[in-house]
Order: sequence, then structure tokens, then C-alpha cells
Amino acid sequence: MPFLLATALSACASQPVLPIAPGVYRFQQRFAEQPSMQGAELKATIDGRHIELVNTGDSAIFPKGVIEDGVLSWHARSRQWIIVSDPSDARALDVGGCSGGPAVVDLVARIYWTC
Repeated sequence: MPFLLATALSACASQPVLPIAPGVYRFQQRFAEQPSMQGAELKATIDGRHIELVNTGDSAIFPKGVIEDGVLSWHARSRQWIIVSDPSDARALDVGGCSGGPAVVDLVARIYWTC
């Protein structure tokens, strides 16, 4: 994990400022293919560029516990924030939805997008 963190942090130097302050927030999970469908409510903890998304309630979508844990990184090609959990995620051509790439998170609307 130290390598991942060091790699992600060095990449962050040229990235835009996060549009959200450190803290604990409620995020809504949404499906990329059905964006109007209500998803699970998640607790998001943001500490610098680190994000942890936790399902604290009952949900048919996710088990209780940590759903996603990684580093927030700006994906210039898609112009979206992604969650990097592996150094290769930052270089992914396709992100979010059902692409198989890293997850997309809307930090302004507080939405975690899944397939």
C-alpha cells in the first residue's frame, strides 16, 4: 500500500483541487445504466485525497462494510473523479459504469456510480 499511496500522491500534484472538504458525508450509490433508480446510501469519509465508502445499513445491493477504499484522482480523459486502488487505475482508458475500469465518484452531487 505505501507504493500505491506514493504513486497516487505524486500524480495528485498536477490535479485540480478537490471540490469537497475533508469530512464525513452521505453519498448515494447510483447505477450507471439506470441513473434515476435509487441505490444504497453510503457513508463517505474523505481525508485529503483518500476516500472510504461504507455501507452502514441494510441493502440488497451491498453487504455491510467497506465498499470502496482508495485515492481520489482526476481522470482527465473523462473529466471525472475516480477512485484509484491500484496504480494502473490512474492510467485507465475507460472508467466508471460497466467499463471494468475504476469507479467514478461525483464529489459535488455526492454520488458513487456503479454498474
